[in-house]
Amino acid sequence: MSNKLELSLKSSLYLVGQGLSKVFSLIYAMVVGRLLGAEIFGEYTYSFSIISLVVVVSSLGLRNGIIRFVSSDKITQKDKNSYFAFGLFSLLVASLVAIIFLIFFRNFFIGLLENGKLFYLVLPSVLLFNANKYLIQVLKGYKKAKETVFIESVILPLGKIISLIVIVICFNVNSVYSLFFVMYLNQTILTFLYLYVLRRNKLLGFTVVKRFDLISFSLPLLLSGLIFTLMTNVDSVMIKEYVGFEQLGVYKAVSSVGGITIFALLSINTIFGPMISKLYSNNEMLQIKELYTFSTKVTTIFNLLVFGMILLYSHDIMALIGPEFRGGGTALVILSTGQIINALVGSVGLINTMTGKSNYALIVSTFSLTFNIGLNVLLIPSFGINGAVFASAVAIIVSNILAFIFMYRRFKMHPYDKSYIKIFSVFVISVLSISIIDNFYSLTYYFELVINGVIYTIIFGVLSYFTILNSDERRKIDGFIANYTSKSNN
Repeated sequence: MSNKLELSLKSSLYLVGQGLSKVFSLIYAMVVGRLLGAEIFGEYTYSFSIISLVVVVSSLGLRNGIIRFVSSDKITQKDKNSYFAFGLFSLLVASLVAIIFLIFFRNFFIGLLENGKLFYLVLPSVLLFNANKYLIQVLKGYKKAKETVFIESVILPLGKIISLIVIVICFNVNSVYSLFFVMYLNQTILTFLYLYVLRRNKLLGFTVVKRFDLISFSLPLLLSGLIFTLMTNVDSVMIKEYVGFEQLGVYKAVSSVGGITIFALLSINTIFGPMISKLYSNNEMLQIKELYTFSTKVTTIFNLLVFGMILLYSHDIMALIGPEFRGGGTALVILSTGQIINALVGSVGLINTMTGKSNYALIVSTFSLTFNIGLNVLLIPSFGINGAVFASAVAIIVSNILAFIFMYRRFKMHPYDKSYIKIFSVFVISVLSISIIDNFYSLTYYFELVINGVIYTIIFGVLSYFTILNSDERRKIDGFIANYTSKSNN
């Protein structure tokens, strides 16, 4: 199987998975918004923001660093198992130390949370989150696409939705504690599922051998991860201080919905990361360039497809979560605009990291953090969540442009050609078409979202098929559809 075909097939699986995950995430946000409201959601979010730095420090960067080692063809399975065991052991020890640290300084953290019970509820999550994120990264490093998609995109979100509905409606727990119950129940189930999949595939080893090269590679990722966590949580703390828990809940809902625009990029990165490491170790830069060009084109198309609907119906989309969330529509457009740049430059950060330059991530994150904190301080007091998402959008743009510059200086490659003019033309024509069609009838906003969303997707898809894709790409799609139809009929 060619690398491009492997990336296409496996990324398609993750694309479907990410699509399902985003749909379920939106449904979960709707359930939280309708049953508990924005204020409780904001209080829950804030409790994790306060301890987020401690959680990241205790990860030692291993949650990302392990991918490079388990995906390498030059490392035997026995050695991969030892890397896994050493990484997991180090992670668990560091997490326990972090919990002790939090308990020792509990008065400070309880003062920030303004609720001692929430502090003690949050503590075990340090160990659980680190372990689960580590295990899922190991599965991704081994390219266990089907298992990863099923667990992350089906079991986890469905479990959260069902368990929240049961505890709120059946047991009448209408407080922030219901969200903690849902989180711990599902995270515990995930731990056993991840370990089961690894064991079934004979990828589980617990012979601890000192592997300090894993630590040395991961530590720069820890620093960049620490900066990224600061960047994504400083705004939460400031929003709570200036405009309260309710607006923080709306802001987090905006961030969740805005993530839909980059689900294609996340899907491709899941497969692309291990492939980059493998190809680079074999000195196959031309293959990396081909895959980078292909993946960036795909992510840009999907990003603009989703962004069009957000641009047209941002307030209605947020209103699906609950009436008090409708005001987040403007913030959603601002954040999604920043994600366009994220899609346009593609997997540059991943290329830098997986080709041995994990220190670039630290530099990029430092610049982004500076912009983000500075703009948050200036804008949140006056503009609330709109100021916060503007700061986030600027940070996204700065970090991606810097990462692209670093990558281009090393490899002199970029993914752009004339087809990008066609991509943006398709986007503009599709949005304008729906704007015109929308004037011919009036429906309730949810029916309008569904009907116009379908029409918009058809227009965008047809125009993309005939203008963006070349003849060879169209033949492959036609062959795939014909093959799928034939199997279905049989």
